[in-house]
Amino acid sequence: MKIRNIFTLCLTIFPILMTYETPIKGIAYGDLILLLLYPFLFYKIISEKRKVKDIVYFPLVILFLYLLVYYLLLAFIDAKLFSETSIKFIHNLFYLFTLSFFVKSFYDIDIGYKVLKVVSIVATFFLFIQIMGVTIFHIYIPGTLPGVPVMRDELELFNETVMGSNMVIRPRSIFNEPAEYATYTSLFLAVELFLSKKEHKSIRNYWCEIIVTIGLVVSKSSTGIVCAFFFGVYTL
Repeated sequence: MKIRNIFTLCLTIFPILMTYETPIKGIAYGDLILLLLYPFLFYKIISEKRKVKDIVYFPLVILFLYLLVYYLLLAFIDAKLFSETSIKFIHNLFYLFTLSFFVKSFYDIDIGYKVLKVVSIVATFFLFIQIMGVTIFHIYIPGTLPGVPVMRDELELFNETVMGSNMVIRPRSIFNEPAEYATYTSLFLAVELFLSKKEHKSIRNYWCEIIVTIGLVVSKSSTGIVCAFFFGVYTL
């Protein structure tokens, strides 16, 4: 598999990869894969002698530099707050650096769209299965891989205790939170409705969008419901 394809796949399913913890404590698979890709990405850029303007996405570079200066100033102004947010700070810079310097050259939009579509549809059908399991059979089917440690203890606790609690059950599909599912699938809907070109505007051409929109509503995520309403109004 080409490095471009691996990079595209990693970024497109990044929220899912960030759910699981590697054998290295505190490091998610998403972070680890990106770090392992870095030498190959840099090598390809250097070996092909690409110009800076061809690889850099300048709006994100400006944001990257802004955050860098902001956190450096924070280190001098409030060292305690800086130490408390240092891990998050490093993560943010790491992700922004990746987007700023590698996406323009290595992200394959066609492959990314296909992966986004497949994951959105699969995640939505799994959400339906979770909802049916809860409402009909009174069981909750976790969306995490069995035996693989997760980054958040809260997610594991939710999977184990949700049916015995009095809380409103909001299935999460294969994501950490209902809001993550809603955000991910809303991105797919946005691409489908605003960027893709449908030759014939019939219901059959929009079956994927209809299924995902239903998923947004039944996910009980406020983000999902708002997005579903917005997309529904747009298509009228």
